[in-house]
Amino acid sequence: MRSFIVLVIVCVFGITTFALTAAILGTLNKRLDAIENPSAADFLHVKYSTSSNISNTFRLTIIPDGGCTESDWKKAIGPTAGRVALVKRGGSCAFADRAAQTPKFNVTGLLFYNDGILPDRMTPIEVSLGQDNALPALFLSYTAGEALAASAQNISINVTVQLGIDLKNLPDFSVGNICADTPIGNVTQTIVLGSHSDSVPAGPGINDNGSGSAANIDLAITLARLFKTPTYSKYKYRVRFCWWGAEEICLLGSKDHVKKAKNSGSIGERLGDYLINLNYDMLGSPNYIFGIYDGRTAKNDTPPTALVGSNKITDLFHNWFIQQKLLATLTDFDGRSDYGPFLAEGIVAGGLFSGADEIKSEEERDHYDQILGQGMDGIAGAAHDPCYHKACDSIQNINVFAYEKMVQAAAYVLEYLGRQDDLKDKLFNLKCFSLKSFCRIKQYNKIVSLLRCMSSLEKLTLYLPIKGRNRVIDGTYVQHDILDYMPQLHSFTFYICTYVKTVDLSYKLSSEDIQQTLTNIGQEYVTSIVNYIQGEIAAYSIFSLPFEFDYLKHFGNKFPNIVFSYVTFLLVEDTNPFKHEFFIRIARSFSLLKYLRIYNRESQVLDGLMTFSSDNCQLHSIIEYLHLTRLDVRYAHRDYVEQFLNETKAFIPCLTEFEVNVDDLKAVTKRFTREETRRNCAKVERIETLGLLFYSEDVFLYFPSLYKLMIFLKYNEISTMNDRFLIL
Repeated sequence: MRSFIVLVIVCVFGITTFALTAAILGTLNKRLDAIENPSAADFLHVKYSTSSNISNTFRLTIIPDGGCTESDWKKAIGPTAGRVALVKRGGSCAFADRAAQTPKFNVTGLLFYNDGILPDRMTPIEVSLGQDNALPALFLSYTAGEALAASAQNISINVTVQLGIDLKNLPDFSVGNICADTPIGNVTQTIVLGSHSDSVPAGPGINDNGSGSAANIDLAITLARLFKTPTYSKYKYRVRFCWWGAEEICLLGSKDHVKKAKNSGSIGERLGDYLINLNYDMLGSPNYIFGIYDGRTAKNDTPPTALVGSNKITDLFHNWFIQQKLLATLTDFDGRSDYGPFLAEGIVAGGLFSGADEIKSEEERDHYDQILGQGMDGIAGAAHDPCYHKACDSIQNINVFAYEKMVQAAAYVLEYLGRQDDLKDKLFNLKCFSLKSFCRIKQYNKIVSLLRCMSSLEKLTLYLPIKGRNRVIDGTYVQHDILDYMPQLHSFTFYICTYVKTVDLSYKLSSEDIQQTLTNIGQEYVTSIVNYIQGEIAAYSIFSLPFEFDYLKHFGNKFPNIVFSYVTFLLVEDTNPFKHEFFIRIARSFSLLKYLRIYNRESQVLDGLMTFSSDNCQLHSIIEYLHLTRLDVRYAHRDYVEQFLNETKAFIPCLTEFEVNVDDLKAVTKRFTREETRRNCAKVERIETLGLLFYSEDVFLYFPSLYKLMIFLKYNEISTMNDRFLIL
């Protein structure tokens, strides 16, 4: 019986490649050669390098920290005239991203070199800078690069470089994409599965990317067999399996396909007929990770239409690995594989990747060990694929276990997507969405662009600490930036805090002004707080009521009389001191508080005296913190140590973790002899200090639970040693 899988070349195009005819690098009194064997070469040419005139001499400048960010290039001290930049391999960005920094910094040439952190990272490697590159560039061995770096760092030597690269065009040759379609399914709603079918000249490319290509074939053949089974219901959507050409030459195959689809008017061949692109690149790396492309790392200029669905695909893959009790690693959408052209045009994208030349960290190894067991965790300090772009990328370079799991995950996602009644609605029309960040972020505009794509949203939860603005996000912004785009929204739970320098504000704003903007947009159960936390920095907060989050930072003296029923973590900070009455309000408003951190260098004052000067002071009621287990006063005035340890002021029966300045602790406890501060220390099991704490007998007597814990740990250590001797 004839299979429906028909391999059809859907596009053939000509490309121009370059051959290196001469390459000389001078000023070290040594000729560096590019030869056919990379393992013996001093350097290799970089794809899409421009030519360079050997008669020109340029100053050499070292770019620190990998050159991934603009700040790396600013750290380098460059000459006023053009220079050749020496960039060591490292960092998380692509080499093309490093080259993209050069127009701002007067660079006339690029010399990359290997980092030498492993034996297989000594020789030069093949890299590409893309068709838009306008610089001559070479990739050096570690030895050659370090020799140049050592010379450039010697201030007594004026290191210059003569860089000669002559290019000639080779004859055009055809590179094709191969695509195969299911014979049924809506051609205007297509699921595209892609993998690149080429490899670099240096190696056979069995992992990169024979593994992804084989997985794509496996999925296609399996689906063809299932479609022939009478009991198997067919998908409503067309599935297109594609094998892209020339991925290793700047994604030319997939770029050409997307370009043609964008300009096509034929039904089923238009870019708008594609719902999603799933990309499978390197699925069997020997020192693998179960890598999932993370939709949240898409570039800032990614069209918003791709963001929501890409995040959902990330979660879909992640959930499968969780169900299988496997650890997955989210990996960045860095643009190095064939999902890039689709994502750039607003097509939802996702996929899998088991790692290339990135180094597996000890933390990563330990995480895999915890889930998979010893022997399945890999090798820390080694590349995920030590044979990446090398001759050893043979069939022996495949981790079969990793490959099988990756293919199973790919099959699960395809089946899940194919079974959706309305995949387009599933990808683009969310009903519920939650976004929380507990670190200050600058991406407010990007978040707004994402939210505006969610017109069908019915429930929205946001926790956003925002920095880097000169205007406060108030009710007016919430209405115009978010709510106007969500006509079906009926539940909006939010906390939005804008951190600004008051001198940078283009207008004056009070808490009452902010509250009025919330009233104007019809938000009834909301409130606002303005708190000055550090010098000129103010925190402007708006949030819905009741407050449904468990985390709250930069809370100050002025706050409304409301109950924060869910908050377990609280950071209080203010430019004015906290009085005893403030902590009474905190205990009442935060009844379930477990972790309290205090930032305040201002002294509490009681009749002009320090509050801990009188041990028997009974002017204040005792405050009870019945659930507080962790207290951090390392960056607070000594008075606040007194405020919480003195049993005449506070009762903390569950305190087990204490973070404090050593000098403050000694002063308040009178070197661990004071009775009024002893009871609140009784259950403390862990102390973290600023300054060195000597664990004397007095300390252990003052913190008896700390002593018991150390005895218990010591007992466990002895028991473990005994077990080992018994085994022996």
